[in-house]
Amino acid sequence: MPVASPIRLTDPWIKLGTGGTLQDMKCFAKGIHLVPESDDAAATFCDPFGFQWTLTIDLLMSVGPQSVDEALWALGGPGTVIPWEFAYQNTAASASNPHWTGNARLVAWTVVDAGINETTEINLELTVIGTITRNPAIPYAKGNAQPGMTFPAEATVTAEDATNAAKLAGLGYVANPTTAWTTGQEVTIGIYDFNWSGTAWAAGAHA
Repeated sequence: MPVASPIRLTDPWIKLGTGGTLQDMKCFAKGIHLVPESDDAAATFCDPFGFQWTLTIDLLMSVGPQSVDEALWALGGPGTVIPWEFAYQNTAASASNPHWTGNARLVAWTVVDAGINETTEINLELTVIGTITRNPAIPYAKGNAQPGMTFPAEATVTAEDATNAAKLAGLGYVANPTTAWTTGQEVTIGIYDFNWSGTAWAAGAHA
């Protein structure tokens, strides 16, 4: 079975802001990193492990018209919450070029950190606020249905009730964990919520 080739990052889509403040950072950047890290402080009862995404863009400092300095100040300056978008290629979102989007708070950036005849490199490290979104989305696997997951609508699931809950096993939904879910835990299928009782699927969030 053929597999997709590894990605070589040569012409990425790196954009900060939106509308009239949209800034294309590609020509300023020499590196980009979008990585999750385990973070106990980000843990909740529904996500006891917790993780935090960090977007880091390696920029070469410049000033004056059409510079890094102007682009960052145009976004609102340090402390401003800005949307961002990244893709491997500078083209529209597609199956072969997914785009990731989210929000982050703009941090203060280095003014100068260089010796004679050296460039100043800015490592703009942005902590992502909330989750990130992939476009196009890839549905979760039904065989690993965990609390908090959202699945596409099923034509035969037409209501949030016991009759429709009984259909889920036949449609391939397998609960993880298989013990009874805790209060408030659920999966969403289309617009309907269901939970796992420990022995079968039930309607709504776990009581």
